Amino acid sequence: MKKVFILLLGTILMLSCDVDQLSNSDFEDENSVELKGQIRYVDGERITVYSDKTTDDLKILNGNDYVSLSDISGKGDLTFYLNGELNDFLIFTSKDKMINFIENPHRYNELMAKIKGLDPSMIREVDKGPSVDASGPSFTIATAHSLGGYTFTKALPYPSRYGNPHLRCNQYETGCINFNDEISSFRLSAGVSAEFYSGSFPSPGARVYAQGPVQVNNLQDSGWNDRITSFWASTASTYETNLNIIFPGNTTCGHNYDDPACGSSGGGGSGGGGIQ
Repeated sequence: MKKVFILLLGTILMLSCDVDQLSNSDFEDENSVELKGQIRYVDGERITVYSDKTTDDLKILNGNDYVSLSDISGKGDLTFYLNGELNDFLIFTSKDKMINFIENPHRYNELMAKIKGLDPSMIREVDKGPSVDASGPSFTIATAHSLGGYTFTKALPYPSRYGNPHLRCNQYETGCINFNDEISSFRLSAGVSAEFYSGSFPSPGARVYAQGPVQVNNLQDSGWNDRITSFWASTASTYETNLNIIFPGNTTCGHNYDDPACGSSGGGGSGGGGIQ
């Protein structure tokens, strides 16, 4: 494991050496697909990351070849991180690497200072007003940008956890709306964290972890538009490591997709939330 970690870190560092010689511009790969380059932070390193409009795959340039970040991670479990201090997602090649940064105050502050010095536009002006929403902790998911389209909001009185292992199979938990591969924006109030997955639990795949207060108006910018299949939300102050508590019992898709709990007219549901 130690050798694998050293090799992976060496790959990231080697690829980051060329960043200063690359600009946020457009390139074409061997199949003549236009790739747009953007400065991103991967495992704490400043790297130009490339993407195109036809795929969610993110790549980095190694010599004359484009290498997928998913291939570098080895497991395909890329982790995107966002909080109220950031205007853009940080990328980590594993969940554990993300936790090592965000729950280590020294490493986190060091990284934030680096970003502020080199890419100040990535840092958000933090409101110094009340840290808790008057309406209490909650989350909102939406099928369109800027919290438009169908929405589902759920209050999370402290302490609370919410888990949906498969959005299509558990429509009765989200106001009888099928949000599977349909989420385009979301909001977390102060005190709420959430993790969104590209797959269903317990094999979630790549993930987005966010700590409120934060509102993402366009998941297309990060390659996550219409990709989310499962998620959880919590008022815990640290990362939830025991997902068996959040997703207890059988999490397989064992009942009808059009759950009879919703009925033909929709509405209601056991999720405790509502549609705005």
